[in-house]
Amino acid sequence: NLELVRARIDGSIKEVPPEALLGITSIGPYAFYNCVYLTSITVPNTVTSIGEHAFDYCSALTSLIMRPTTPPTLGESALAYTNKLEKIYVPQGTLSAYQNADGWKDYKDKMEESQ
Repeated sequence: NLELVRARIDGSIKEVPPEALLGITSIGPYAFYNCVYLTSITVPNTVTSIGEHAFDYCSALTSLIMRPTTPPTLGESALAYTNKLEKIYVPQGTLSAYQNADGWKDYKDKMEESQ
């Protein structure tokens, strides 16, 4: 298992592509905390858990692209203060699972199946 503990991202980086997190199985607590310039993050299909406050205060985040077919465990306040978050894209055929999963169901109105 490989956990992303903390990301150091400068203001020039706006997106985290899937290849940046290859092999990661867990996004740890506060991993992307206060990364205020990020607009998009793609979570690879290997991720099974997202820690508390992982994306807290990612205030420019507008889209979260989920690749896991099983909704990862979502820690408390993992998406707190992501007020610009418009869409959470989930894999085809998984919308219902994400919309009913603990933590994720709070964001069901923002979810859409990716094409």
